[in-house]
Amino acid sequence: MSEEFKLGFDLADPDKMGSIITLIKGESQDGKKRWAYLSIKLEMYLAYTQALERENVDITKFGEILSSGEGEEPSDEIKKEMKEKHGTDEDFENILVKLFADILNGD
Repeated sequence: MSEEFKLGFDLADPDKMGSIITLIKGESQDGKKRWAYLSIKLEMYLAYTQALERENVDITKFGEILSSGEGEEPSDEIKKEMKEKHGTDEDFENILVKLFADILNGD
């Protein structure tokens, strides 16, 4: 399952710390290719990633579906709309991994 992410923070108010928007690609229970943009609150993100490793996941338990559809990928129009409306970044996963690596290395 591949994902694209957007992260938003409001460190002044822990109740409004933000969410991660992820593009989930997989198959529905009926075997059809599906995709969905899911907004996951930060406090739910770790549980979400752990659930992905163990089982098929009911994504609605972890966040709000912002857009979804059939097929391998959302259309370019949907991707553009998500970027304009929610600030999604297709390269966010790589940015996030590098950020955590830098933090762990003390950079």
